[in-house]
Amino acid sequence: MIKMEEELLALDPANSLSRVDVAIARLRAFEPPEGYFLAFSGGKDSQTVYHLAVEAGVKFDAHFNVSLEPPELMKFIRLNYPDVKWEKHQGFNFYTKMERKGFPLRQARWCCEYMKEWGGAGRIVLTGVRWEESPRRRKRQLVDHLTKSRILPEPKVCVNPIIDWQLSDVWGYLRARNIRHCSLYDIGFKRLGCVLCPMATAAEKRLESLFWPKITNAWLSSFQRLYDRRVSEGNESVKRWSSAKAMLDWYI
Repeated sequence: MIKMEEELLALDPANSLSRVDVAIARLRAFEPPEGYFLAFSGGKDSQTVYHLAVEAGVKFDAHFNVSLEPPELMKFIRLNYPDVKWEKHQGFNFYTKMERKGFPLRQARWCCEYMKEWGGAGRIVLTGVRWEESPRRRKRQLVDHLTKSRILPEPKVCVNPIIDWQLSDVWGYLRARNIRHCSLYDIGFKRLGCVLCPMATAAEKRLESLFWPKITNAWLSSFQRLYDRRVSEGNESVKRWSSAKAMLDWYI
């Protein structure tokens, strides 16, 4: 049975334990008999949760939901985390889906639903979500209960053991243990995930479009199909752009 959040936040009432000790205590307190489903992205936060789970001695199986990640990140996962299971939502193709649903926006990220959020249905899922990351994530809890949906066939429970960690805590943990990280961080990328993610800033998307032209061209082809379809249907919204390229440039 999952303990209430208040019980876990009270694990260290005297505030005498380190963040690592508290995170490990949380991991042990929540451990289900069948083990955790660890949502692994290859980024610094999910790496931290992965290695904390190893330190805690809890049972888990790690999963990487393949979407539009850069090749450098995927290579890093293959080389350094060979036990991670690679998965993809069956029958889903982002580029063809966009033609019908339209391009994703920060306020309407339908892509995450298909590419990320469906994983771990019916399981207790470990994530690297942290409050510091965004206003939206500040609304998350130590334990989140996700209900069944059209994409999620069974409800799931998300446990976020480093939710109160700062960025310095994450890097400090990895460096103290000499844990390798993806080289993209070393050349200036602050976040790793889908290329041209709607949650990225305009500056980040501009950099990504230049750094990964093949992926950007795949986006452009999808924008072209979307543009052509809206023109053929007489959709008035398309008139704000002169071409599919202009639509993609606006998105970036």
